[in-house]
Amino acid sequence: AHLMAGRHREAIGVAMSLSELLERIQELSKEVVHSKGQIEQLKDAQEIPPVSEHLEAILDQCDYLADNIDYLDTQGYDLSLVENAYTALTQQVSVCQDLLDNTVERFNKLRRQRKAEMPPEPSTAGIKPLL
Repeated sequence: AHLMAGRHREAIGVAMSLSELLERIQELSKEVVHSKGQIEQLKDAQEIPPVSEHLEAILDQCDYLADNIDYLDTQGYDLSLVENAYTALTQQVSVCQDLLDNTVERFNKLRRQRKAEMPPEPSTAGIKPLL
């Protein structure tokens, strides 16, 4: 019967023990802190996509962890420690997302301002647009 239980865990893609979960949450927390630092240092819009993608990857990991937590919950484990750590992690991620959104917004504002200050472009009325 024990073998079946192991196979069942694999079948739903859950193969993490409580200690592994906690470790993974701690690793992700470090990554989020690193991401936050990167976001705070962003100098222009070109630098946003890789940071944004990294945050997305962390979010995917969070979903995966949530599935593992739910599964262990159904197994009757005491998850208070893991759940607290996970909640803290998701709050960190939210802070990062807000920070990134605000940064993107700030860059967009700057770009609009710069556009408004730029001299008008030479007229291209006589040139057919290349479509």
